[in-house]
Amino acid sequence: MDKNTVTGIVLIILIWLVMSIYNTNQQKKFEEQKKKTQQTQIVKDSTSTKDSVNISNTNIVDTSANNTQIAADFGVFSNSASGTQENIVIENKDCIFTFSSKGAVLTKVELKNYKTYFQKPLILFSQNPEDFNFSLLINSAKKSIETSELYFTSNQKSTKIANNQALELVFNADNKYQHIYKIPSEGYILDFTAKANGLEKEIPQNAEVISLKWNQVLHSQERNLKEERIMSGVYYSDNEKNVDDIGLTKDKDQSIETPIQWISFSQKFFNTAIITESQNILANAQVKTTTGNDTTNIIKYLNANLKFPFGKNNNYELKTKIYVGPNSFKELKQFKNGMQKIIPIGGSVLGWINKFLVIPIFNFLHNFIPNYGIIILILAIIIKLITLPFTYKSQLSMVKMRVLKPELDELREKYGKDQATFGAKQMELYQQTGVSPFGGCLPMLLQWPFLIAMYRFFPSALELRQEKFLWANDLSTYDAFIKLPFNIPMLGDHLSLFAILGVVTSFAMTLYTMKNQPQQQGGGEFAEAMQKQMKIMQYIFPFMILFFFNSSSSALSYYFFLFNSLSLLQQWLMTRFLIDETAIRTQIEYNKKNPKKKSNFQQRMEEMMKQQQQIKNQKK
Repeated sequence: MDKNTVTGIVLIILIWLVMSIYNTNQQKKFEEQKKKTQQTQIVKDSTSTKDSVNISNTNIVDTSANNTQIAADFGVFSNSASGTQENIVIENKDCIFTFSSKGAVLTKVELKNYKTYFQKPLILFSQNPEDFNFSLLINSAKKSIETSELYFTSNQKSTKIANNQALELVFNADNKYQHIYKIPSEGYILDFTAKANGLEKEIPQNAEVISLKWNQVLHSQERNLKEERIMSGVYYSDNEKNVDDIGLTKDKDQSIETPIQWISFSQKFFNTAIITESQNILANAQVKTTTGNDTTNIIKYLNANLKFPFGKNNNYELKTKIYVGPNSFKELKQFKNGMQKIIPIGGSVLGWINKFLVIPIFNFLHNFIPNYGIIILILAIIIKLITLPFTYKSQLSMVKMRVLKPELDELREKYGKDQATFGAKQMELYQQTGVSPFGGCLPMLLQWPFLIAMYRFFPSALELRQEKFLWANDLSTYDAFIKLPFNIPMLGDHLSLFAILGVVTSFAMTLYTMKNQPQQQGGGEFAEAMQKQMKIMQYIFPFMILFFFNSSSSALSYYFFLFNSLSLLQQWLMTRFLIDETAIRTQIEYNKKNPKKKSNFQQRMEEMMKQQQQIKNQKK
């Protein structure tokens, strides 16, 4: 590398770093101001809600003076307007569920089989009764009945469910309204029914829906808070199994205009979902996402206002399922409603590669190999074997172009100033020798979907969560092999060794490719300048990769390192044992003497070049 090239590389890196630091600082100031505004509004809303609840509770406690007001406000539910809140804890094999008699709601879920990154109990959510609140309109009450203000009686006490049994937990309000939960002995799926009895005379004629206000605060469970925020938000699906998301990359307040089959509050590896047995959730659901402040471990605040059809019958029932568990492809696929699509493994081609190739191989290998680092190594080898024909064709084309280089240089020297003639002569040489100038491009491009599919698979693979390999203590997040005493924009306060190894092998790939790839000569000052710039970028690009992989999952960085290492090994073996350059020279000379018929593509290219030459001659 000459002195000018080194100087150019250094200047480009310095300019890029200065611009990154400036842009990062400006963006940070903007985000901090935005978060302060959002948090202030959230605190105001929360204070307003608590004040209204406290006022309501104060009135309820003073029953001697306010019985008439209670009867007016709560109608047939006046007996449930006061009471004592009790928590009922139901434990099965996989979860600890906490229910509140006030509101008859699930207020807390702990997943027993998982821990946070810092090895604390994994609380999926912990909320208040008003965070899962139904609103009912009845004729005997002056205001809407909020289930979060009612005190329900229960048929169960805290207990642990015995094996192979299901427990039915029934909350009752004045024998008029019930919340019924069916809890299995294992697993993460609860059957939930909201049921009204004998309210046919109480329901207003214009009451067609029952409203549900659902709020949830997502707390960080992993190491990389920034990545969690990017992968967290609201997912939903209609009855056609079309899945969409809201608020993954930025805050949103959005109305959903299509009927919904299920809705999920999802984070990186876990989610809470409401799943209807039929098309019960109506259109115009309102969903809001707000990102947490950087100084807290809160990922996002999620809010949804949903409307269910109420009906005018005597025994109204809303039947749903509630899922509170991991984003496991196997767990979510059992619903047969497309819910597994919340796992971001990619769509179209990438999704097919992951669903029908990567995931089956990954799961099959795990049946025999407990170490995921070894599994990733074997998976990388399998993928490289699958793409071996593409690699071979690309390498073969590169060798053919290297053999033709002296003749191409002669044509460029002779016709370099007349690009149209040079192009025609170049195509003629390719046709005579049977060499395609694009023979190495397409095979290489066909390998990239596999690498990009891995980029989508590894960060979202629940199986890799908190799995150790070598110096990485969690393959689902980055390995901070070197801790820095300061923060570098876009890089962070650490260095990942797997990412560094990926950069080193990528740079080695660049040097090896440049050594074996024919370098064009001539072509004018502009062409030479472009070639020099491309050469500089080829040196810079491997180091730019560090900024991308340094905070990615160590499984992905490890795979990228393996991908590069295996590619180098493949190319060396093919050049050493499979591709005979002497035989290729002999074949090219034979093709010159026995040229093949021009293909339609070659004929069109020659005609186009002739037309360009004619236009150029006319201008002269």
